Amino acid sequence: MPQVSGLVGATGPEGTQLGADIACKIDEQTEIRTGMSHIKESTFAEQATEILIIFGTTVGAQLLATWLYDKISKRNGGRLEIEGLTIELDKGKIERILIDKLGKTDDDDEYLRKLDSLARFYNSEKTVHAGYLITSFVVIVALLSTIANVVFSQTLQGLIFCQRVAVMSAVLATVCACYFFINKPLPFLFTYLFGRMQFYNCLSEMTWLHMGVTTNDNDFVRRLRIRTSSSDLDGIRSSLIRLFEAYLYVSAFRQKRGIEPSKDADDEPEELRSTNWRERFACDGLDFNWTSQYYNGKLLWAWDRTTVLLRAYKSQLNEYGKQKESSRERKIYDLFHTLDVV
Repeated sequence: MPQVSGLVGATGPEGTQLGADIACKIDEQTEIRTGMSHIKESTFAEQATEILIIFGTTVGAQLLATWLYDKISKRNGGRLEIEGLTIELDKGKIERILIDKLGKTDDDDEYLRKLDSLARFYNSEKTVHAGYLITSFVVIVALLSTIANVVFSQTLQGLIFCQRVAVMSAVLATVCACYFFINKPLPFLFTYLFGRMQFYNCLSEMTWLHMGVTTNDNDFVRRLRIRTSSSDLDGIRSSLIRLFEAYLYVSAFRQKRGIEPSKDADDEPEELRSTNWRERFACDGLDFNWTSQYYNGKLLWAWDRTTVLLRAYKSQLNEYGKQKESSRERKIYDLFHTLDVV
């Protein structure tokens, strides 16, 4: 189990009080122990206390980083040193340093195994919905063609072969147009089934992102790991869904407001920031890249990805709208409702 040594300190009496308050024990694998307190003969701090940080999971590292930050930042001249390195008092930076010391654990292996199982499930669902799409189209075309053949049988008998082909082609074209372009979320129509395929494809992409397969930003991947708060399968699935919803909301907001991706990765649109969307999707600790398209952009024909996903996910958002006003789900519904997409 990782054990990280360090020093905490502050000026005069503040340092003495900090040394007395800094020890904590969350469980058998997560604690901060204190050692000797002394006046340090350097510019580090007037009064310093030796500490030993013990943690066995990324969640434990996150909790202890928060504890250290809260205790030290409140003290006049509060300072933190970890293994000889003076650390800037920023909760995120303390988390990253502790997690780097943690390395790979059995807990993380289990987390990755569950992500892999979710990725396989989402890919299988995507395949299933592709099968539904093909089957429903074939059945509808066969059914309506049979009906048309019976209805027009007498009329077609008086036509030459080319005229018969033209009439049946027109009927088939009408069926195809209705199937592909009616914008109703009916479970057997192309627009709905294709949207569900895209939905599961997006969730697969989310699992790959959480596993670090599709990004080289290891810090972002670690923050995603911390955000799940546990390796419980339901917790991981909920984290994936919330991040998908955040990406979908950002994409829908851009589309409705006519906002193009920024040229600066850190340039979040001010009108988007004012909606407090990060808190509702539990994304406060994540750095979003504002040069990314997310779900904006064309898929095929006249459809863009955002519209297709909203059509497929609309029923779930409407369910959120039935929840209590104080619930996170209802607040998410309200965000989408302001965009007139539900």
